[in-house]
Amino acid sequence: MNPNHNQDQLETAVLQLGKGLVARLFVLFKTVQNYQEGHAALSGPVEQLLALIREMHRMNAEASLRMKDDYLYLGDLRLKPDASGFEAFRFTMEEMKRCFLGGICFSQGVQAADITGFLYNLQRIQKKGCEQAFTELQSLLNAGGISRVELEIMTVTERTVVNDEAKMDSRSRARRIYFQAISAVDEIMDSAAKGKSLRLAKAKRVVQVMVDQMRTDPADLVALTTLKCLDNYSAKHPVNVCILSMVVGLRAGLSKGRCCDIGLTALCHDIGKVSISGDIIGKDTDFTSEEWQEIQKHPLYGVSLVLELKQFDALSARMIAGTFEHHQQYDFSGYPRLPYQNAGLFSRIINIADDFDSLTSSRVYRRDAKPADRVIRYMISKSGKNYHPALLKLFISVVGLYPVGTLLLLNSGEVGVVAENRSSAEGLRIPLVKLVVSAAGEAIDGAIMDTTDESMVYGVIDATALGVDTAGYFV
Repeated sequence: MNPNHNQDQLETAVLQLGKGLVARLFVLFKTVQNYQEGHAALSGPVEQLLALIREMHRMNAEASLRMKDDYLYLGDLRLKPDASGFEAFRFTMEEMKRCFLGGICFSQGVQAADITGFLYNLQRIQKKGCEQAFTELQSLLNAGGISRVELEIMTVTERTVVNDEAKMDSRSRARRIYFQAISAVDEIMDSAAKGKSLRLAKAKRVVQVMVDQMRTDPADLVALTTLKCLDNYSAKHPVNVCILSMVVGLRAGLSKGRCCDIGLTALCHDIGKVSISGDIIGKDTDFTSEEWQEIQKHPLYGVSLVLELKQFDALSARMIAGTFEHHQQYDFSGYPRLPYQNAGLFSRIINIADDFDSLTSSRVYRRDAKPADRVIRYMISKSGKNYHPALLKLFISVVGLYPVGTLLLLNSGEVGVVAENRSSAEGLRIPLVKLVVSAAGEAIDGAIMDTTDESMVYGVIDATALGVDTAGYFV
């Protein structure tokens, strides 16, 4: 037996346990927010976490999570979330940053009371992102006699990363911006659902940072739109539409200010859905005709919410128009139906970005997400009917015929995932492909190569059908 093979198998098993540790912690983070200490709803998730920790100890693996370079590590092994676990990773890291935690270690003999005590004390911390937050949390654990959950303070390096985004590499910076945008959408949706005034200050700041990132290196933000998963779709979808709309806006020559406006409009384009019953939005079967009629009212509900801002300026007018018109289609065969036919630039762009992200994503009522290249071809077939022809061409020039995340079979027999699309001298989008499977069929962490010669690409592989999570290559 090859000892290296055994080691690889062990490492793979430990990594799976590490991802499970993040997922179970995430469930508990959410549970303690909704139930008081001692509630029966905690017992199941706590026991599941304890069972996983015991299994890690049985395998002589350290049951610990540490942050380094804006990634989560289990010991020395970097954890890469798959699409379904992306939200769990994001939330866990945000909680660690909030309390200045560089690491969390569950030592031998940890009990249910240690777990719940740690989590509830974590919720009690009011200070954010400073050394005092860590000190306060550690004091609470000491006072409660919780010693089997060991905390590490954020290192000087990680403090620098948290406090100085300018020093990050492009990918880390893009991931941080993406997380911040999701948080901003969550805040907007939560305010709208509770009938409170919309709070757009955070969203405006995030959108401005997004535009700055896109003007220097848009590829990493565009790559993150490949994170297609059912979990927290209501927040990820607006962020993805925002990114795609702003990239098209920049390519169309819009100013930074106008790009910020279209980004903010895209973040809020589906806000009206908070006014629709959760029983309808969360339905996992086909809508009835009455339910579909209610869904079609969300642009009107969205306009009502934006009007409550009581800021009647140019931005508000664009947001109202974009929110109201984004489902009308190029030939006005969509909804809402009106006696006049007129739609603005923002609406036309968001219409395209919205449909592309929706069709390539799993939904509660439609779990069969379509491969991006097939969606592009479908959208081309609807040019002049559903989509503005010139803007659709511009969109395709941004994402390419083989969008980021597409799995390609090369003529060499190797398989690669599209990591980026670059413009050729002829203005075509040339995929840069990261090799992930060798010609012999073995998984590899291969080099990135260009496919300037179109004959290099044999065809597209349906990553969804194969159960391959291509988004993991960009996280």
